[in-house]
Amino acid sequence: MHLTLLDASYCARCAEDAGESKQPKTKRLTTFMASNHSPDLTHNPPRSPRVRLGGYAILPRMLDKGRATIAGKNGEYHYACPMDQRLLEFLGIDAEALKEQLVAGKGDAEILEWIQNNAKHKRTEAEIASWSTLAELRVPADVESRVTRPRT
Repeated sequence: MHLTLLDASYCARCAEDAGESKQPKTKRLTTFMASNHSPDLTHNPPRSPRVRLGGYAILPRMLDKGRATIAGKNGEYHYACPMDQRLLEFLGIDAEALKEQLVAGKGDAEILEWIQNNAKHKRTEAEIASWSTLAELRVPADVESRVTRPRT
């Protein structure tokens, strides 16, 4: 199953690093294969925090880290890290309850449906888009973390 996601933000800093033009807020479509396999994060990173699922930034990355943790292949990445916790709090979902869904082998689309049915906080599309845009702009509070950027 392929999911097509709208990514309504654009990181000018990342574009600059990649040698692309700096045009913030450019809309682009991201298509990726819906995942229910366990990625090996000891060899490859999880999806970017900017990739969205159901409009939620961070969610695909958190699912990758959760599946890898279950498989014992999370490497230096941590499921339910502080970044993940912000999303979980926004949704009103418990990290362990979500992990149980991952253990059951549910794919991205099934997890999204589960979240929509079980989230304590029912959010509008506008609230989701606003939260995701702010989540993409967040940086670590301390200068040391900004420079060393430990993986989450």
